[in-house]
Amino acid sequence: MKHAGAILLLSAATAAPLTAQHSDAFRRTLRYAGDDIVLEVVGDGPGTLRLVRAGSFLDIAGHAPRALLNVAAPPAPGAPIRLISAGGGETTWIVTVPVDVRVQVRTPDAAHVQSVAAGDRIWTWRGPDERGRLRRTRRHHVAARSPDPAFTYIDAAAPETIRIDDLSGLRRLVVRYEGTSLGIAGSSPGLTVHRAGPGRVEIATARAGEADLLIVLPAAASGTRVLSGDRILVDIDGTTTCSPVTVLSLDTGTRVLSFTPVNGALQCRE
Repeated sequence: MKHAGAILLLSAATAAPLTAQHSDAFRRTLRYAGDDIVLEVVGDGPGTLRLVRAGSFLDIAGHAPRALLNVAAPPAPGAPIRLISAGGGETTWIVTVPVDVRVQVRTPDAAHVQSVAAGDRIWTWRGPDERGRLRRTRRHHVAARSPDPAFTYIDAAAPETIRIDDLSGLRRLVVRYEGTSLGIAGSSPGLTVHRAGPGRVEIATARAGEADLLIVLPAAASGTRVLSGDRILVDIDGTTTCSPVTVLSLDTGTRVLSFTPVNGALQCRE
């Protein structure tokens, strides 16, 4: 019954203002009471969804210079809140939810719903044409990207230095340039990330076991070095002298460096 109450509150708060908007900016603040929020992104262009946990309201903001935006309230308990964009162009959604709710998300290119019980997250997706080109590109590369683990660290700006204390706890390190913000994710809860000071992020892997580490840097990032101890793994221009590594450049602008340490180490030229 708690979910039914949540839907009634949401519908009452949004029935009047739920109209599509042609302006670049779109925002709705909704009352919500419940344990779960289901979001479904519907659109025919690329985009980004940023999930932020704060406060006690459900706040939805959208931006799309060349698209029509709308938010559709769920018609029944358990049904999704639909974030709708039409007309193509890139769309950015920022959804702020209460801290203690579980959020389920489906993006236009996702085969399954992703569930997030805690923390902030970022999802990105491509338009239909880009997804088709990406699938064709991936058929010619053995380094096709696997599903990302959940981001444990997100920042709007990339630091000057990202330092990994030890590679021995890593099975794979992936540095990917795409999007507009920094994201760090690990496949093991023993892998921890913290900001050590201005311009510096530290990653501890001692308790990670055989983990995968993903570092996403903004596509336009320059000036960020990825280090292991004092050794440069990825330099400020996005190049590396370390191996084994597979470098993949996609026609969408994404660039991926995938390292596979051997016995906990990479061979790097000085």
